[in-house]
Amino acid sequence: MPIPNKPFYALVWILVFQFIGFGLGSITSSNMDWYHTIIKSSLTPPNVVFPIVWSILYTLLALVGHFLWQNREEQKVNHILVFFIIQLVLNWLWTPIFFWMALNWHSFGRYPYDCSNHRIYNN
Repeated sequence: MPIPNKPFYALVWILVFQFIGFGLGSITSSNMDWYHTIIKSSLTPPNVVFPIVWSILYTLLALVGHFLWQNREEQKVNHILVFFIIQLVLNWLWTPIFFWMALNWHSFGRYPYDCSNHRIYNN
């Protein structure tokens, strides 16, 4: 039996995760008007940082997913894979809920507290 080409499959995982991230980013970018109007923490990074960080994050998530999938026969790894998939689905659902549906008041409570400016503001 030939040895599977693990780097190729890892690349496939990365590409699939980047595609999903791109799709979620497209959903997000189509409804950002409200986000630009809220008062954000002074610790909020510039907009140019987000695509870079998310690309790195999704690459790392893909590599972890690939590793777990390759070792899913081990019972401990299989349990971890289940939790990984659950958190991944919740992660992917969060973006449309928070940005596309603009349910930011569900995310932080009705009157979020801005620690950088020490004031409360309405969403």
